[in-house]
Amino acid sequence: MLVSQLTGEKVLNGTTTFQAYESVDVIDVVDLSGSMDFFINGSIRRANATEMSKLDLLKNITNNFTDSLIDNNPRARVGLVAFNDATAIDNQLI
Repeated sequence: MLVSQLTGEKVLNGTTTFQAYESVDVIDVVDLSGSMDFFINGSIRRANATEMSKLDLLKNITNNFTDSLIDNNPRARVGLVAFNDATAIDNQLI
């Protein structure tokens, strides 16, 4: 839903259309603290071969969101701020 609000996506009669938007700036704020290495079940060990850590899941979600946003709004700019016990700007707006 958020991507559709940022890109102007509209679905009418089963057809998706996009309206032109001015540029949009999005800053992703990402937790890189040690707890993100834990798995969804709260363990430091995988419950099964396909289980992802919180950080793996966050990476997938962030990448999918960013790809979808930029694919649907070429004027979108995305930046990333990561934090743990300190804050760092990993990428300026691109």
